[in-house]
Amino acid sequence: MNVVRESEDRATEIRNWHPYLLPGLLQTPRYAEILIGHGSPGEKPETVAALAKARCERLGQLRAEFRAVISE
Repeated sequence: MNVVRESEDRATEIRNWHPYLLPGLLQTPRYAEILIGHGSPGEKPETVAALAKARCERLGQLRAEFRAVISE
């Protein structure tokens, strides 16, 4: 288990602020694929898809209250 997941598992509340991107916990698989693919241009498409799927599954495993401020 990685540090982020361990922190999320212990958290009672998570707050997120990012003016330009949706927080990872609110991303759709396609949105996550685009962001991950853009950040790792040489990565294999199946690896990008697997990373995006894992990112999106985190919301279903979240036990804390999640609050996010996002731009229009």
